[in-house]
This record gives sequence, C-alpha cells and structure tokens, in this order.
Amino acid sequence: MRLSRLLGALTLITTLAAVLPAQALPPIATDEGFDKQSPEEILQANLKIQAKFANAINPAFLPPEVQARMLAKYRFVDPTSEVPQDLLHDAILYFDANKDKFPNQAFISIVDFAPRSDKYRFFLINMANGAVEKYHTTHGWGSDPKRTGTATIFGNVENSGMSSLGPIKTADVYTGKYKVSLRLDGLVDTNSNIRERSIIFHGWDNVHEADVIQGWSWGCITMDWKFKDAVLDKIKDGSLMYVGQSKK
Repeated sequence: MRLSRLLGALTLITTLAAVLPAQALPPIATDEGFDKQSPEEILQANLKIQAKFANAINPAFLPPEVQARMLAKYRFVDPTSEVPQDLLHDAILYFDANKDKFPNQAFISIVDFAPRSDKYRFFLINMANGAVEKYHTTHGWGSDPKRTGTATIFGNVENSGMSSLGPIKTADVYTGKYKVSLRLDGLVDTNSNIRERSIIFHGWDNVHEADVIQGWSWGCITMDWKFKDAVLDKIKDGSLMYVGQSKK
C-alpha cells in the first residue's frame, strides 16, 4: 500500500513538472545593432577618439608614490564607502591622469560587474563634493551564458552579446529606439568596438531599481526609466565611465 502511494506521488510530481511552466526569467534585449550609425560616422568618431587619447596615460604604469599623491587629492570622494575601493581607485587614477581629455569633469560613473545584477552596480560620483548615487544596471547576455545574473566573461566582438570592460568616454546624446540615449566610446583594446556595436547607455523596461535579477542586454548599460534621464544629464558631454570588476 505504501509503495503504491509512493509511486502515485512520484507520478503526480512528474506530471506537474511536465505541465507547469518554468519560473520566468527576465528577457534579453534586442539592442545590439539598433540605431547603428553609418560606417563613415563610426569611422569619424573612432578617429577623433584615437587622436584625443593617443597619448593617454595608463596609471598602472605610474610609480606607487605618484599614484598615492593622485589619490590623496580625492580623499573626500565616497565618504561612506559605497564603491568597492579597488575599482574606485582605478577609476580616479584614470580620471586624474587624463583629466584634460574629459570635457565633463563634474561627474564620473563606475560600473562594477562583480556582483549579481540584483545588487547595486552603477555608481554616479559627484566630483565636487564626493557624493555617490547607487543604481541597478544590466550586463550582456553573452557575459552570463547560464543566466545566473552574474557576468563571468567579457568581450569586444560584434554580435557576442558580451559586456566590455575598461574606461569609456560618454559621447553624443540622440533620440532613437530607446528614446533619449547616450552613445559611448571605448578607450582601450578591451572596449574599442562598442560604438561599432551600438553599445550605449539607455533606459529599458526590464531593468528595475529594485533588488531583483535584471534583464540581459547585448552589452548596453541600461537603467530604470525613472532614473535614466537624470543620470544621463549628469554624465553626458564627455565624462568618464569606468567599467570593471571589483575584487572585494
């Protein structure tokens, strides 16, 4: 009797597993390639960036005492330690070493792809008073092939769906598929193709300012519509966006 009941229960569980839908995952955006510029426009933008950053300083090659002096100028930044310190230091060093190349020096933004997407990963820093705003953001589906919510691999190849790491200069504002959006220019080999890939900063229905797993982009940095415009207004016109992975 007990055996027959056990078999019946197992049959019911198997049946329910077959007919009940799996837990829905957030969707993947269809954003790579949309609003793509012409080859000539991309070429001209890339030439301008290459000329502007041809003599950019890589602070990793500066002596430790020089780095320490640079960081000392920004002790007021992030007084409540919201940003992982290793990533904050990398971003500040790059900003200070190449400050003359960023027309908008009022704000810098840092994207930390180490945490899962239900955590704060986008940090907006006011460089006048050091205050930090925290937001949720997405990463590319190609960086998270198992769709766990954590980015594990990164790339710079078209149609890879991957997020790219490295310093970025924010570029022109335009209106397209995702309303008012912001183009981005990669500054190093690990993100040099993001303009060609149409990797931009924009709002999206499937990113929420809440502690939930966010949707997956094709590599774009996306934000909840309610906050996107305010953030875009602060980081547009040539500010530094530093994308990396903290080690904490």
